[in-house]
Formats: sequence, C-alpha cells, structure tokens
Amino acid sequence: MASAQSKENEAAIIFNSGGSLDNLNAIIKHSGKDKNVKDQAYAMKIYTEPLAKKFKGVKMRDKYAINNFIVYGTKSTKFLPAKERLALVKSYQTKYNKLPLTEADWNKVLKLSQSFTKCSSMNCFTKLTPSCRKGEYTYTFSNYPFPLFDVEGLTVDGKTYFKINGVNNDGLCSLTQQALKTVFIMSQQGRQAAIKNGLTDEQVTTQLKAMNDATKEESYSKDTLADCTGTGKNITTYLTNIAARKSILDSFSMSLSCSDKNCTSKSTSYGVTCKIISPPIAFE
Repeated sequence: MASAQSKENEAAIIFNSGGSLDNLNAIIKHSGKDKNVKDQAYAMKIYTEPLAKKFKGVKMRDKYAINNFIVYGTKSTKFLPAKERLALVKSYQTKYNKLPLTEADWNKVLKLSQSFTKCSSMNCFTKLTPSCRKGEYTYTFSNYPFPLFDVEGLTVDGKTYFKINGVNNDGLCSLTQQALKTVFIMSQQGRQAAIKNGLTDEQVTTQLKAMNDATKEESYSKDTLADCTGTGKNITTYLTNIAARKSILDSFSMSLSCSDKNCTSKSTSYGVTCKIISPPIAFE
C-alpha cells in the first residue's frame, strides 16, 4: 500500500511541476538532482515540443510537466537516462493515443516503468529495453552460427531465456539470460573443412558428441545463468544483433577469475557486460 501511495505522490509531483517555479523546484528536490536550465531548454526543443505538436490543445504547463519528467525524473525513475524517460512518455502515447496531461495519466506512465511484460517475440522484447521496462522472452533459434568461435559449419539450435529486471542501483539496466537448450550441429561442409585441417572424421564426431553431452548435464543450465548490465540502448543493440545473427566477436572480450569457492567469468559485447558465477575449476 505504501508503494502505491508513493507512486500517486510521484504522479502528483510530476503533474504539478509544470504549474509554477516552486513546483519545478519541488520535483528537482524530490529527484535529488541539480537544477540544469540548459538541459531543460534542450529537452523542450528536441523532445517535448515535437511530441506536443502531434496533439491539439496541449497547455504550456503540461509541456513543462512532461519536460520536467524527462529532465529530472522521480525517485523511482531518476536512474533512467533522460532518453529512456522520454521512451516511457512515448510508450504511454502509443498505448493511449494521447500525452499524459493529468495526475492519473502520470500514474499510468509510472506504472509502465514497473509493469512486467511477457513477450512472444524479440521485437516485443526490444521495445522494452530502451526504458528498461521489466519483461521476459524465450528466444528459440536454429541453424545459428556458433557465436564464440569462428568454426566453419558449426551451428547451434536451442532456446535462451531473457529477463529484464529493471534499473539497478548503478543506473544500468539489468538483464538475466540463461541457455535452456543447446544442440551443436556440424554441416558436411564444416566436417570436410575440419578434416582438411588435420582432424579425422571420427575425431570430429567425438568432439561434437562431447559438446552435446556437456549441454545435457544437470548443471549446464545453471552454469549458463548470466547476470548482464548495460544501458537500455546497449542492451537493445545486443539483443537486436543476436536476433539478426550478427557475430559478437568484433566487440567481444572475456576474462576469468577463480577463488577456492567459485569462478567468475565476465564477457562484454556491444557494451553489455555479462557475469557468470560457477564452481571452481578442478585440475587433475
């Protein structure tokens, strides 16, 4: 109940902020940010005015309220970059075919930032990521080029689960991803290329079987559970490129550190950093 009341108060603070200088100062104090007149002027020209022109009868106080939300946000949205708060306003506009002009409207905008969406397509999911709106999607793929090593003819079929958790305390969007199913496949052309490079047909078959057997182990799905962070824009790029089957190698880096208790692998691709914690490596 306290949370709902907090949301209603935030909606009132946004709505009232367009009415007077005192109310503008109130939203600035509420968000904990410093007043920035240049940002206000820039946002009004680049973001708010173009939005308002699409609708008739938008009052100046309503423009100011929209602009103040984009520039300063609220306690629950201040970690979102200004463009991602703009994306929330646009999401409201798309859903209701109007701009937020009342306290009730602003309450709906704030709820958009907290709602959880179950997507059935990557297109739906990547519409959530710019403003880091919570949601999930299971991506099913086939004949996908193996993303980590450039091995001719090696592809993957499988399912990967993605979940947007919202904005973390560092102001970054939090994304969970986990491999639910993975099957490695080697084409005949790839097999012939491996044989030309010195492997026997039996060795190719043995290595492929070992890779697929490893994905069937009980610990496999748990060991692929990754906690990822990045800006909403970077996560959108990351997921869009995955769906477009683009190689991650051009922007990929990876590190591994181990202790007695566990090993932590960190990988970065398209500005998104993913961390996997797994049991320590045992050397015989």
